[in-house]
Amino acid sequence: MKAPVLIVIFDFFVCSLLLSVSLQDSPSGGGHELAAAESSMSSFAPEEASEFSKEAIEADFLTQLARLDDAEQAIQEFVEEKKKEGQKKTEREKDEAEAELAATEAELKQADEKARKAQQDLEKSEKEKRELAAELAKFESQNQDLTDEKEKVEKDVQLTKEQLAEMTISLRRANAAAAQAEKEKKAQEDQLVALKKKLADSEKKVASIPGGSSPSSSTRPPAKALGQSALQGARLEVRVGITESDKGPDDKFDRTFYPVTFRNGSKTYILTNAQNFGLGWNGLEDLVGESDLRRFEFFLGSRGDGAASYRFYGDLHPLTIEKRLVFFEVPERQGAAKPLAFLGREKIGESRVQEGNLYKTNRSGEPMSVKFALDLSSSSSRYVLLTSEPITPREDKNAPKPELGDFIVTTDQHLVAIMIDNKRGLIIDSDLFESSENPISLNSRTRFMKDASQWKEALEK
Repeated sequence: MKAPVLIVIFDFFVCSLLLSVSLQDSPSGGGHELAAAESSMSSFAPEEASEFSKEAIEADFLTQLARLDDAEQAIQEFVEEKKKEGQKKTEREKDEAEAELAATEAELKQADEKARKAQQDLEKSEKEKRELAAELAKFESQNQDLTDEKEKVEKDVQLTKEQLAEMTISLRRANAAAAQAEKEKKAQEDQLVALKKKLADSEKKVASIPGGSSPSSSTRPPAKALGQSALQGARLEVRVGITESDKGPDDKFDRTFYPVTFRNGSKTYILTNAQNFGLGWNGLEDLVGESDLRRFEFFLGSRGDGAASYRFYGDLHPLTIEKRLVFFEVPERQGAAKPLAFLGREKIGESRVQEGNLYKTNRSGEPMSVKFALDLSSSSSRYVLLTSEPITPREDKNAPKPELGDFIVTTDQHLVAIMIDNKRGLIIDSDLFESSENPISLNSRTRFMKDASQWKEALEK
């Protein structure tokens, strides 16, 4: 609707309102004002009065009413039109909003799908990561195992090479010694033949002398055999060589000794003085690393020149009851031919004095005869006492005194004890080997020096 129409409608409403108010406020119900109006209009000129006559006013009023109806209809049409436009706009906006909502929901659904897929991909990646980490750990473990196995194999190969070289050298020595022994044997046989011939000639000369007799009839009977030949198969030769790098006057430790081997269960052992392996040697005091040792070797083999010997590896075990003594297991191929059995505490009589032989560990010569009995002053019954001075086969007056590591063997070849001083011996029994102190390794220079230092500290406590 145009603006003039609205103005006309507004004017009509205002006039109608004023007229209504005037008629209601008049006491005569508006008749007086109407009469006054008619009187006033009658005072005008006829042409003017006709303009404001009652009929004219009513006609104008009806006209205004008609206009008002038109205006109301126009307003209603306007309102309806606006309603329709608003409804259309609302529906359009609603459709647009629904379309946008649907698009948003679709996008949200796509986003959720992408998020779900991304989560699945993330979980899959985490799982693959864990599997890869497990595979990597497994591979590293296998690689470490292979590295350790490789080092072990390389060590075994190196050990085999060294042993092969040593066996080759020993074989050459044995061959040379065999050739030399054959020559010496031939020479001795020739000498024996010559001596027999000379003896026969001498006996003939003595027999030809009046009153003479054969010297064989007056010769003293040989002394009682002390079992030296029987122990040939029970004793081994052990050679120890340790040399510092400085090559000074006191930088070398060399020791050769001849311990007795014995059986304990199914294994063969050697028990000896720890100092025979260089423990306690002053030259070890200043050593700080493996590079300070130029030579570090231990050989074990049969006795005699040219006999086969093998490089020895393993651990020394100090006795708990006597740390100055150490034992080690003899490898099967390096063992003695006839290891001894030990007598044990139960078989040693408490009061009966027994006879036996004393063998010096640092000598390979003949033993000395001794008498021994159980040490009754000790409540543990672990020791024997020598009841006589050692006697050599030739009854030397200056027979060597017993020392730590020497051993006593009965006349029927059973190991009795190992000496701990010049009078007492520790009885060898199976319970001695059930526990020991910290082992001392002979496999590594650095480990040997560390273990030797700890052994010395424990010994001094």
